[in-house]
Amino acid sequence: MIALAYEQGGAALQNAVLEGVLRAHFVERRDISAAETLQGIAAAAGFAEGGRLLSEGGAEAYVREALLRGKAIGVRTSPTLVIDGEALAGAHAPEVIARFVARAVAEPRRELPAEVERLRLAEALLDKGDPLGCLTLLGELMTEYPEERTVRMLAARAHFHSAQLSRARGGLEALVAQNPDDAYARLLLGRALERQGEHEEAAPHLRIAAAMNPEYGKTG
Repeated sequence: MIALAYEQGGAALQNAVLEGVLRAHFVERRDISAAETLQGIAAAAGFAEGGRLLSEGGAEAYVREALLRGKAIGVRTSPTLVIDGEALAGAHAPEVIARFVARAVAEPRRELPAEVERLRLAEALLDKGDPLGCLTLLGELMTEYPEERTVRMLAARAHFHSAQLSRARGGLEALVAQNPDDAYARLLLGRALERQGEHEEAAPHLRIAAAMNPEYGKTG
């Protein structure tokens, strides 16, 4: 409901709903997981349509993406202080927080195009062992840039690591067909084929990958 208030009315409405939620939980001891409680809080905050929008699934995609973005940058616990995409998790002494803020101000992060930022966050999720989260963030890019090789390769990796082997195989076969010299695509295709039991089809790709990059021949 708090996210929905921001999505629909901005920070002022969100603050009013947030105040109502906190008061209901900590002061009035009401059940804030109940739809009728949230509907009353929203109405009192001037967000009359909040209950209806919530029951219709409003802000679910917004919250899901916010959680994934937080996970990608390292938000694991509360409290976590986030400045310019960098996270400081847990409670810390004032001097630690001061150094974190000072460094963020002194070394501001270069602003990236939204597409590049989304791609990096998706890759971070894959690196953290969340291939399905990676695919969720990638969805928009896969729709808008279906021919972008970087997007396609990351999607293939995520499909592979989430055991969606047919999708991984299809994507990797297309990537290898377009660029036969891509050793990593061949390696991953070979592994996908092996996991599908297609050992004879996998062997040539694995041999070629190892010939192009000897390090790939050392992996099991």
